[in-house]
Amino acid sequence: MVSKEFSSFNNYDNYIKSLPRKGDEVQIDRIDNDGHYERGNLRWSTISNNCINRSTTIFVLFKGEEMCLSQFTERHTRVSFGCVKSNMGKGMSLEEITNLKPKTIVFCGLEMTFKSFVKNYCKISLRTAHRLKSKNLSLEEIAKHEIRRKKCV
Repeated sequence: MVSKEFSSFNNYDNYIKSLPRKGDEVQIDRIDNDGHYERGNLRWSTISNNCINRSTTIFVLFKGEEMCLSQFTERHTRVSFGCVKSNMGKGMSLEEITNLKPKTIVFCGLEMTFKSFVKNYCKISLRTAHRLKSKNLSLEEIAKHEIRRKKCV
């Protein structure tokens, strides 16, 4: 909800410009996520900090440090966020999750993750590659797959 004061764009714009800003890649964030877009509840924040300030963010305590699940995943694991979340749901401890190894494939004699394979050898998105993999296409067939573009008529 936007405060009555900020129903005028000029008031909002002037207030935002008056806030201390650190860096260029920042966005407006509400300090109290349940509060309104109003004077005293707005700040400039990095994209990653803004993502942490969400009601859906999962926080964990690992080795005495509280952090959001995405930070835990980046700092302490070698697997994806989805893999961490899925294994937590199955009852696996954070300590056990830190020992998980990413699944690897072999392509052209090199061992790599599927994500690395797509990034380095494919001209399609990871999502599309996963869809093709689920249809039992070989790695070679996935690598040859081209992006289909709709033709303008």
